[in-house]
Amino acid sequence: MTPALYQWCYQRDATRGASYKQNVRAFLGRFVKGGVVDNEDFMKSWRDDVWEIRVQFERRSPKKPHFDNTRIFGAFALCGTFIAFHPARMRSHFAGKGDPKWDDQIDDVIDKWARLLGSHPRVRSRPFSNCVSFAYHDYRS
Repeated sequence: MTPALYQWCYQRDATRGASYKQNVRAFLGRFVKGGVVDNEDFMKSWRDDVWEIRVQFERRSPKKPHFDNTRIFGAFALCGTFIAFHPARMRSHFAGKGDPKWDDQIDDVIDKWARLLGSHPRVRSRPFSNCVSFAYHDYRS
């Protein structure tokens, strides 16, 4: 996790913000602790081997049919080593697949990657075993 994302995840917040960030940390913890991940629901690669981690939240109540999910973008430096970049984006920030905001976010990751890691290559996203060598499901080989 980059320092900016770490600071965002652990900064003090009002109660609602604190529980939101706690949920994000718990979701990321599944990857860190070796829990089962997949390349469809947990994370997805769009292009240029850049991934979005799809932080899924449970519905808060039956009266609220939709609770927005968060997307955290990054790439793998090595198998099992994911570099997550800030800022996290709410899913509602993006429209459908054709929305240029997806490409803007991917381009932002590529720029941040170059500033942080120079010419170090990103790990190819397919097959998923290039990226994750522990408990995973590969839906997009």
